[in-house]
Amino acid sequence: MGIHYAKLENNALELINCDKLESLKAQRSPQIEMIFIDDGSTDATGAMLDAFARTEPRAKVIHERNEGVSAARNRGIAMAKGRYIAFMDADDALEEKALSTLFQAAVRTGAQITSANHTLFDMEKNCRVPVKIDPVVPQPSEIVREIIHMHRICDKLYVRELFADGLKLDENVRIGEDALLNLQLYLHAKSVAHIPDHTYVYRVHERSAMANIGMYSQAHQPMLHSMSAILTCEGVKEFY
Repeated sequence: MGIHYAKLENNALELINCDKLESLKAQRSPQIEMIFIDDGSTDATGAMLDAFARTEPRAKVIHERNEGVSAARNRGIAMAKGRYIAFMDADDALEEKALSTLFQAAVRTGAQITSANHTLFDMEKNCRVPVKIDPVVPQPSEIVREIIHMHRICDKLYVRELFADGLKLDENVRIGEDALLNLQLYLHAKSVAHIPDHTYVYRVHERSAMANIGMYSQAHQPMLHSMSAILTCEGVKEFY
């Protein structure tokens, strides 16, 4: 009953620091598998991940040519063997006992998707700002509405059976792929749960999407087109 943990990289050595890797190494319960996808990095990222894997038996490193974050996530999903799947972006970190907290809640509630709150960490100001998503309605259809309006960001644990029908990310979308993935998963989930704990740390820096709203909006146009296509295909676009 392990957790497959997908870690995605893309030429981001300066963002993969000891704190990030240590936050993964510190996740001792439940049993986890860490899969790192080195997405065509051109710096020393690959070597850093290989060195980490040599000291961490739960870690696997896959080196690929650069095809984008969606392709990297698809590769990680395809390799998953645990009961649950979680994702972590290149410039973020986990709180202590984050995965065990999500795992215990998933087992307790039987939810197919279990989410938690997160913390924003401003790397320039060196300050943390806890973010609380509240209230959270337990109906997946209402969470889909929130995703469409880009209002919902939180850490999540997914039961792997949600991916069993070959659900994949649109590999033409390189920004906002997480929203598309969640849109599809919540459209098919029968039960969801949200816990008040803060389990994930989003690092905000001068190059992050959250710090560049103008570029953020323009860069998300392919994602919005794909979102529209998904809703149309599912026959629910008019509903939303």
